[in-house]
Amino acid sequence: MVTLLVSFVGGLSAQALNGALGLGFGAVAMTVLLGAGITPLIASATVNVAAAGAGVAGGLAHWRFGNLHWGLTWRLAMPGAVGGFLGASALSHLAVATTAPVTALVLMALGGFIIVRFSRGVPEGRRQRLGWAWPAGVVGGLVNGLGGMGWGPVATSTVLLGSGLAPAQVVASVSTARAAVALSVVGGFWWSLSSTLAVLWPIALGLVLGGALMAPFAAWIAKRLPPARLGIAVGATLIAVNGFLLAMECGLVL
Repeated sequence: MVTLLVSFVGGLSAQALNGALGLGFGAVAMTVLLGAGITPLIASATVNVAAAGAGVAGGLAHWRFGNLHWGLTWRLAMPGAVGGFLGASALSHLAVATTAPVTALVLMALGGFIIVRFSRGVPEGRRQRLGWAWPAGVVGGLVNGLGGMGWGPVATSTVLLGSGLAPAQVVASVSTARAAVALSVVGGFWWSLSSTLAVLWPIALGLVLGGALMAPFAAWIAKRLPPARLGIAVGATLIAVNGFLLAMECGLVL
């Protein structure tokens, strides 16, 4: 069983990726819980409760470092919350395991596109296109509700490629909006599965404490990294994380 100390360390690791690169909280936390034998539904509910708390802490840290783009944050949070609720509500009626390899391949491809784009540098004065946030929010929230992870990879990759914003602003806004998405996912679980749902509160507390402690350092990293390097780091992390998840789905990693 995952102890408070193990979940605390997991929260540190998850928030280090999520706060600095805008993705990875769900993937890291879900991997820890599933590896300990916790059922996917309980693991997802626990991780999303923790993600709400860590998202608030991360948002405050990013705000203090001047990373947040409030317009993008709200454009992601509202549709993301809708998608998260629908995904969580539909989880009991759908078999989503077969979609995991396809999702991983798509996100790895997006990671490759991000690396190519930012390896050429970041042009000055790019036009901002925040319309990308609405579909990214809905899809990211839906994927997160169905599988317990996926908000950051979907939202960060899509907005980073299409918005024209600085990578630090995208990372900060996606990480902060995750709090609303996570709460809506938990609400969807309770709405459809209230009789069978359970949250492992000590584990959730450990994840939140670890995430809150790491949040200022992760926000500082996002602020300090040059935009091109931050973009490349996001792309490389997308490929690495989803490559690992794909290997797990194919039985290549135990």
